[in-house]
Amino acid sequence: MFESAHERLARALCKERTAPTGGSDRGADGREDSWSVLAESKRQEWRRRADQVSRTLERAAYRIAPLNDWRVEPRRFTETEVELMTTEGPDPAAVRALPSLLAQAGLTVYRMPQHVHDSGGTT
Repeated sequence: MFESAHERLARALCKERTAPTGGSDRGADGREDSWSVLAESKRQEWRRRADQVSRTLERAAYRIAPLNDWRVEPRRFTETEVELMTTEGPDPAAVRALPSLLAQAGLTVYRMPQHVHDSGGTT
């Protein structure tokens, strides 16, 4: 079954928050895949959090995409980018952790190209 990047991000967020420390694939409840046993209303909550992550990244002109090269180190945001992304919510540590979290879900971030206006300038 094909799973969208948005859905993969929601699942990764859920797994990160419900998994015990130590790298196990088991959720906090000891089950193998906590996502599969979640009520749909709880899944929707995680999807809304994924929406928030996307909006956070967009503040610094980033988008989420599938990770095509697993050998590449996750991106490190500049301090200016972190400041832009933390203006409306998440703390700096959470923002800095996003590239690694995305990589665990098979995702990455990429910089959106700047928009070119008719006048020939960029924004």
